[in-house]
Amino acid sequence: MPVVMTVLLLALTVSAVPAAAADRVFPDNKLTRFYLRKAEGWFWYESILEPVKAERPSPERQAPSPFSRTLQASPSVSRATAPAVFSAAWFRQNLPKYKDLAWDHPTLTNLRAFLLIQRLALDRARQFADMSELATLGDPLLDALSQRPYATFAAQTLDRQAGAAQARLLGALAQRVGLLFFFHSACPACAAQAPLVRTLAKNHHFFLIPVSLDGQDLPGHPFPAFKPDRGQAAKLQVQAVPALYLTAPDGQFAPIGQGAMSLPEIQHRLLVVAKRQQWMTEADFNQARPVQVLDGPILNPSQAVSTLPHLHDVTGFIPPAQLVRAFPSPAVQEVVP
Repeated sequence: MPVVMTVLLLALTVSAVPAAAADRVFPDNKLTRFYLRKAEGWFWYESILEPVKAERPSPERQAPSPFSRTLQASPSVSRATAPAVFSAAWFRQNLPKYKDLAWDHPTLTNLRAFLLIQRLALDRARQFADMSELATLGDPLLDALSQRPYATFAAQTLDRQAGAAQARLLGALAQRVGLLFFFHSACPACAAQAPLVRTLAKNHHFFLIPVSLDGQDLPGHPFPAFKPDRGQAAKLQVQAVPALYLTAPDGQFAPIGQGAMSLPEIQHRLLVVAKRQQWMTEADFNQARPVQVLDGPILNPSQAVSTLPHLHDVTGFIPPAQLVRAFPSPAVQEVVP
C-alpha cells in the first residue's frame, strides 16, 4: 500500500509541474512532454516530431530579354566577322534589334539607345542625299535634267514636240498597216470604245476593219460596213472584247490590246508594237517620247569595260576611283583621286 501511494503521489506531482519546471526536472523534455498533452492520451508509441523549419522560396530567376541574348557572344560567330560599328552592314543588322528592344521593354535607356541609333541613321541619310546632289548637278551622265527638263515651260515644249512626232509616225504607220477591231453588239465597253477607234482611224488615216462576233452592229450603227466574224477571232485568239489588232498586207497580225483603252494609250501601244514588229526604227520611236538623249545609251558598259584595269576582287567589286575613271564627266573631275 505505501508503494502504491508513493507512485500516485509521484504521478500527481508530475502532472502539476508547469512546462518550464518540467523541463528543469526532466532535462530530456522529449520524454516527458507527453504528460502535458492530456487530450492525446497515453500514446507511448507515438513519435515526437520536431517542428519543420519553413524554407524560404528561392527567388525566381528573371528570364533574360531577347536583346540580352543577342549580346551574348555566340561560339560559332567570331568578333572578326562582325561588321564595323556604325557601318551600313552594322545598321542593317542592329537598328531593328534596338527598335524591337525599345518596343518590348520601353525603358528610358532602351528608348534613348534606339533614338540615338535612329538619329545617326538619319544624319547619314542626309549626308548621302547632300552628296548625291553634289555628284549629279551638272553631270550629263547622272543629272535627270539632261533627259527631262524640270521647268514647266520647257517640259510643255518637249511634250508638244513629242506629240507632233507621234502624229507623224502614226500617219506613216497607217500607210503600211491597218486596224482590225473586234466587238460584240451587246458589249457596253465596245460601244464606248468604238468612237475612239473611229477617231484614231480618221485622224491618222488608218484603214479600219470592224468585225462583229455576233453578226450585228453596235447601237447607233457606228460601223454600217462591219464584217461578221468568219473564224478570224478564233484564229487570232480573241478572248475579250473590244479587241484591237494591227494587220499588214503580207498577212502579219499584231495584237494591240483586248479590253477598253483610252486614245493616248492606244496611240502609244501602236508605236510600241510597230517597233517590236520592226515596222519602225528605234530612232523614229524615240522621237515620239517626251525625253531627250535617247538615240543611244547614256552609259556604255561595253566601252567602259575595256578601260577598266583588272583590280576587282573575286566578287567582281571594282574600286570606286577606277569605276569613275571609266565614265569621265567634266563636272566632277576633282573628286577622283
